[in-house]
Amino acid sequence: MKILMLSTDPRVFDIRSAVASRLIAYGELTEGIRVLVSAGGLSEEKEVALSPRVVLGAVSARSRFLRPLALARAGYSLRKEGFSLVTAQDPFETGFAGFILSMLLKIPLEVQVHTDFLSPYFARHSYLNRVRVALASLILPKARSIRVVSLRIKRSILSRYGLAEKKVTVLPIMNPSSVPTEEVHLKERHSDFSSFSLVVSRLEPEKDLRRLLEAFAEVSRTEEKAALVLVGEGGEREALERHARTLGIEKRVLFEGWQSPAAYYKEADLYVLNSLFEGYGLTLIEAAQAGCPILTTDVGIVGEVITEENASVVPPGDIRALARAWQTALENPQYMREKAELAMEAVRRHSPLTPESYAETIVGLWREACARGV
Repeated sequence: MKILMLSTDPRVFDIRSAVASRLIAYGELTEGIRVLVSAGGLSEEKEVALSPRVVLGAVSARSRFLRPLALARAGYSLRKEGFSLVTAQDPFETGFAGFILSMLLKIPLEVQVHTDFLSPYFARHSYLNRVRVALASLILPKARSIRVVSLRIKRSILSRYGLAEKKVTVLPIMNPSSVPTEEVHLKERHSDFSSFSLVVSRLEPEKDLRRLLEAFAEVSRTEEKAALVLVGEGGEREALERHARTLGIEKRVLFEGWQSPAAYYKEADLYVLNSLFEGYGLTLIEAAQAGCPILTTDVGIVGEVITEENASVVPPGDIRALARAWQTALENPQYMREKAELAMEAVRRHSPLTPESYAETIVGLWREACARGV
């Protein structure tokens, strides 16, 4: 079985990355994997062998809108390698390229879904996202296998497209618990504060961080020694810094930039996620593994792993509910720590797979899709 994989993740070219390690493991269980990557920052075409059975190819395009055609053309040029299946990282642009290749090469298509694209907030986010929803509606019913990261996504896809349940498989993101190698000394560095709420996130609009700042401003009126720590980078950083100044909380909001978050989870008093939509919510898993109490919007794996029994859960986009729950959480630290213990146990049960069994599961799904034919 030879696999043609279409990706938008440039991290695969870093042999030290977790994604590269997973690909090498998949390759050991197949006859070979060709990974074609088209993403911003890949300006020139190149070929790299991660292992004797895993070969990467960078595919350049003049614009992001031409990437699907560039991927399809590059995949078709490799047709003599005799692929058994094409797998696409998303049901959008990459999925469209996979759909074309599936028809041209007459091989089954597997589509991966990592985001809750049927959430109403996803389509409202941008015109491009509305186009992506339309693409997914074309591609997913044609796929022989669909792999999603949460039960929320599976339910929404089955409901929307009326697909057979066996066609959609839930496989959580592989995330071995990380142990902090060093401390970040939040309380020592910022001794004026007595509590630290943590956000680990890309600083992008769908994370709804402007309204998170507004909720924190409300909380800080009574919690005078509360601080908010933001770990992450993104296009909204300057706007968020300005918004914090406008709200008069700039001294309480600590922009740490991108850092390894493991030590922050250990030292924080509360982890806050305010996304409008998530496919999974990996940071919720990370926070729970570290024993950090959680306040989150109802997105991703909330309701499946993180629940109202082990975290504080509020509706997306509701600033007042977020502020009230935040205030309550900070006022009741022992209660939240008890919930955190339950969350840690829930996460432990959620993904018992080892890296080896995870690779075997992925490859097993590919074999099943190949057995079903085109």
